[in-house]
Amino acid sequence: MRTGSSLLVAAALLVLLVTPGGCRHPHEGWQPPFEVSSTRLLQQEADVALRLVGAARADLAGSNGPADERLSGAVRALERLTVYYLPLLEAKERTYNAHRFLFYGERGRADTELTIVREILDGTVEAGGEPLLELFVPALDLVGEAQAAVRGAPEKAPAILKELAVKLNLMLLKGDLALPDDWPPRTAHG
Repeated sequence: MRTGSSLLVAAALLVLLVTPGGCRHPHEGWQPPFEVSSTRLLQQEADVALRLVGAARADLAGSNGPADERLSGAVRALERLTVYYLPLLEAKERTYNAHRFLFYGERGRADTELTIVREILDGTVEAGGEPLLELFVPALDLVGEAQAAVRGAPEKAPAILKELAVKLNLMLLKGDLALPDDWPPRTAHG
């Protein structure tokens, strides 16, 4: 019985020690950890998988059997991953980076991140062709608005950056609904 009482007292003391710290606001000068994220490794692995599946498909050239059909589907899925999903994921991450840089008062770095976001989105539209242009225009417009705010009215930028991140996230989540069934068009892999 005494062991149970001791454990109860120890648990109560632990709760008392931990709870006040969890309720206080962080002290002045505290900054959350910041790390710049990237999808580069994911992109590299997807590129390797795309090459390997393409090579396996070439080995089956002319078979027109079920294995060739499945490999064609795998190639298309990997192309969607490398041309649409991974670039959008990186654009979203860089939008978050821009928001964090802005929070820390590093407007130049925030602007640089947004320039990279624009380059990623422009490159995705270029690689994906006409079907992506209409889909990406609202996000590209938001990037322009965010950059203008970062440069001239930084107090307005956080709301625009949040809207951009939400837009990019929706584009990621709804990719299967927004992209045509036959997209991307046949490439050298197909």
